[in-house]
Amino acid sequence: MENNEKSEGISLGDLFRILWKNIILLIIITMTIIALGTVYTYAAVKPKYKSTASVIVSIMQGSTIDYVNSLRVAGSVAQLVKEDIVLNEVADSLNVESEEKEDFVRKLKSNIDVTSSSSSYIVSISVTLTDKDKTKVLTNEIAQSLIKVINDPNNDSLTFLRNSVSLTTPAKEGTYVSPNKILYIAISLFAGLIVSVSVIFVKELFSNKFKNKADVEAIYKENIIGIFYDNKKLDNTVSLITPNIRECEPYNRLAMNIKYLNVDNPYKVLMITSTEPNEIKSTTICNLAYTLALNNKKVLLIDLDIRKPSVHKYFNISTEVGLIDYIDGNLDAKSIIKHTDESVDIITAGKKVLNPLVIVESQKLQSLIDELRKEYDYILIDTPPVLACADAIAISKKSDGVIFNIALNTTKKVLVKEAYNNLKNAKANIIGINLTKAPLGRGEIQYYNSYYEEEE
Repeated sequence: MENNEKSEGISLGDLFRILWKNIILLIIITMTIIALGTVYTYAAVKPKYKSTASVIVSIMQGSTIDYVNSLRVAGSVAQLVKEDIVLNEVADSLNVESEEKEDFVRKLKSNIDVTSSSSSYIVSISVTLTDKDKTKVLTNEIAQSLIKVINDPNNDSLTFLRNSVSLTTPAKEGTYVSPNKILYIAISLFAGLIVSVSVIFVKELFSNKFKNKADVEAIYKENIIGIFYDNKKLDNTVSLITPNIRECEPYNRLAMNIKYLNVDNPYKVLMITSTEPNEIKSTTICNLAYTLALNNKKVLLIDLDIRKPSVHKYFNISTEVGLIDYIDGNLDAKSIIKHTDESVDIITAGKKVLNPLVIVESQKLQSLIDELRKEYDYILIDTPPVLACADAIAISKKSDGVIFNIALNTTKKVLVKEAYNNLKNAKANIIGINLTKAPLGRGEIQYYNSYYEEEE
């Protein structure tokens, strides 16, 4: 049997197709997270303001500044800013209650940033708070308290710094520093994309529908005898293919696979069914019949989807005088066979009937099929979906083989299993599975287009 599909694997094209198929979900999740991030940024996060004051360290050597020593002790001055001796002085200046002083000093330490450079004797003191005015006040208080502590004659350990530090740039009203709104929104966008993509791939991973050929092969050990790629234009219309190599090729492959499944005893009476409607069942069998006729095969197509017949629509013929009329009356077989311009002979369902199962189980239908198989190379039968009614099971008894359609990304696995088991339990001879609505990636489109352009 010919392998109609390249080896399965997750390609970049597959990933993009999955995302495109779920694009609305991706947009909804991403926009929701961006909205939450925006609300958090503008409503939940308190803005912070920063004020900075600068002091200069100048160790005097006589009447001149000793720059070397000034640079050396600048680092000591920077470390002193966050010491309790300075911050307790700030608390006292601001009249902080004694029982609250320890907590005040602890919080203040976490909001102070002190910088000094090895090449500069200027020390910068910054305070970041949510109150821009308080930020200014505290920064200036820290700078003043630092100078006061250094110049306190009772602090013998700081004698070497006395009169060496002075305020050069007092703090001004705090300036906005955070949150970085653009950054927060960008992070929200990035997080939204990650979450949405993750949700989509988890959803696909645990999908209850078949996604590709490998999914089907992993469960069913049947031959995959046909693969038809998703074709919205063709699948959504009741019409035959254009008789050219590009459109006929998938049906030629299906026909060839059927032929070589049993060369010694070829399948002549074949039915096609599916689990549910909308699995391209009737389109497949009508175009297969047409393709076989183009290959000079004598083909009879019988519409046994009696409850919902559609074969006549593909070939634009009348439904009058059909199979039911034959079963109920005294017509001969030739009188119900309609000849078409496409060289496919057709037996339509005919008039309405209350209980189609009586028709498909009748011995007269079996006798008709036995009679006509002598005249045709192929007798193809369109049947209802397995789960729609019992007709397909009954018809399988009159067929040499059953082609079981599975539409990818369409029918739930549990329903496919139920339909398949129903056929197997009835001893139906499933000769192979035909896949429809297979996703066609951009690379495959380019491959087929370029190949057939060369042929043409």
